[in-house]
Amino acid sequence: MREIVPGGTNTSRRALAKQGVSAAGCLIGGAGLFILRWLPGLLGGLAGGAVTLAGIGALLSKDPEARKLGPMVTLAGGLTILANLPFLTKLGGMAQFILAGGAAVLLLMGVWKGVQFFKGLKSLS
Repeated sequence: MREIVPGGTNTSRRALAKQGVSAAGCLIGGAGLFILRWLPGLLGGLAGGAVTLAGIGALLSKDPEARKLGPMVTLAGGLTILANLPFLTKLGGMAQFILAGGAAVLLLMGVWKGVQFFKGLKSLS
């Protein structure tokens, strides 16, 4: 399934598809973290709990790809819960900062991987 592309590079369609899915996942994950960060009070705590449970489910999964994402999803949920506890204002502020930083990094990674995907797509045609 490898094709020789003008310019001397070999690009696999499967690798290119994986890059596209990875770019979309990073963009969606970054947007999701920003949304979790902005959820107020009890709603944010409940959403954080749901995300934490989803992360624990991914950790217990038999799929190796899901197990890789499990710790990150669990951490994001835990930080969301921590950010919405009213009696831990200093820790909540730090958790909000970490969520925003993680969201920004994921969005930048998504843009970078998207650029690589479209370059590879252009080289195939």
